Amino acid sequence: MIQSTFEKGLEEVSKIPDLEPKILSDLYKSLKNETYIKTPMKPRDKPTEIDPNERPRKYPDENKWIWDLIEDVKAKLVTGLEPL
Repeated sequence: MIQSTFEKGLEEVSKIPDLEPKILSDLYKSLKNETYIKTPMKPRDKPTEIDPNERPRKYPDENKWIWDLIEDVKAKLVTGLEPL
């Protein structure tokens, strides 16, 4: 339940509209539809460690920290439930 609440919060943050195109409408004339702020999302699969020297050059997942945070919360919940 705690994990789903965290993920639901991430989904809701991604629905916040970007105010810059509305405020600076002269600079964003080509954007007619609603734009949203860029938000972090939980990766679908566990991110892997990537060797930066490998060719072709690959970059690590920028949302790996969310995966790590959720896994840390799960581990702490299990540790907290053991005495119960």
